[in-house]
Amino acid sequence: MTKNKIQYLLDGYTQTRFETLRNEKKLGTCPSLVLPSTVEIFLHEDTEYGKHFYERAYLMNSEEGVVASKIDSLDNVRWWLRNIERSGFYLQGYSKGRFFPDFIVKTKKNNYCVIEYKGEHLLSASDAQYKEEIGEIWQNMAPENYFFRLIGKDKIDETVNFIENE
Repeated sequence: MTKNKIQYLLDGYTQTRFETLRNEKKLGTCPSLVLPSTVEIFLHEDTEYGKHFYERAYLMNSEEGVVASKIDSLDNVRWWLRNIERSGFYLQGYSKGRFFPDFIVKTKKNNYCVIEYKGEHLLSASDAQYKEEIGEIWQNMAPENYFFRLIGKDKIDETVNFIENE
């Protein structure tokens, strides 16, 4: 049996087991987003944001910077965070490895919005579809004031409007 065939069978089993545990309501979510009060961010933005959870934001590409600026300007945002890859908040599904959504936003009404941003060329990739699926599962299992959005450039304003009204 080839390595690819073994991985294919393992992935199928993992997804089936995940779905079984989900249907049996044996999957869990963290009851709240617990963030450390301080972190070392070696790759950070030069831009200073008024509402970022930490003194500096983790490195972003230009499109993510647009999202960050729009979120930072909203009156109802208590704080937001550019999530730190490999050490921040993550979601774990049935595929190997965790994924670290790009942004976490907390509104003054104590609502949380977790955002995964994808460039236009990545929106239709299987990775994006998987992340959207796992994000929706997480949202459905989390308390009612937790939301997940996978967005591209065309959904930035819609998502900002959603946050503004939460």
